[in-house]
Amino acid sequence: MAREIAPWISIGVGATGIVSAFLIAFTAHFEGTRYVAYQDPAVPGLLTVCRGITNRAAPGWVQPGRRYTEAECADKEAQIIQATIAPVIDKCRTVPISQRQWEMLIDFAWNVGPQTACHSTLMKKLNAGDCLGAASQFEQWDRAGGRRWAGLTARRKAEASEFRVWCGKA
Repeated sequence: MAREIAPWISIGVGATGIVSAFLIAFTAHFEGTRYVAYQDPAVPGLLTVCRGITNRAAPGWVQPGRRYTEAECADKEAQIIQATIAPVIDKCRTVPISQRQWEMLIDFAWNVGPQTACHSTLMKKLNAGDCLGAASQFEQWDRAGGRRWAGLTARRKAEASEFRVWCGKA
């Protein structure tokens, strides 16, 4: 697996997209980066580390009190995207999209779960050829634990904006 050397170098390849430094930086901007696992404030029992790796996404890997390195985080993030998220998204997506749109779908699925992303109205609209309608659906997903979170609202607006730019260009 390739490692991030510079912002334009990929750190791995998904089924139809590249796990790019942009994707990792985008996710990090909203998830933050922590090298010791912490309790997710929105979901009781959910331990999170690095840039959003949870004990659900990586059972047994996320351990309380363990200190992770940047290299471990980057490797595990690329592994989760390549093995768990990208194949699901690439299977349920039936229309061509740009690399940036793929990255936004991956970030969305990283946060809400790949199966949830696949069964969302966002994916239904995308697969029906309604790219702008799909982009507008990101912002519907700004809740966790039953409440709206400002950080999720900002993240969904950023995903929608990045996605929308490429509508009609894929």
